[in-house]
Amino acid sequence: MIYIKLRKAWGLCAKRYISLNQKLQKLDDVYFVRHVIYHEMSHLIHMNHSRAFYDVLKQFDPLLKKENEKLHKRVEAFKAIVERKN
Repeated sequence: MIYIKLRKAWGLCAKRYISLNQKLQKLDDVYFVRHVIYHEMSHLIHMNHSRAFYDVLKQFDPLLKKENEKLHKRVEAFKAIVERKN
């Protein structure tokens, strides 16, 4: 797992290798950062967003159901951070 400069994504899983947006290192929202990592780890098992993928994600992240609404709000709030050039 490495941190790279991604323009529009928090993480990327390609060819069984995970890359994370370097801006994640600057965030103080531990749950959000952990969720991105769990999300990409789930892609190591299912390379899509099928129901099976989300079943795996729920195993990694048991708080997902409880935190789902808050997570969507965090994604919207952090989109501005990803889109910043600095």
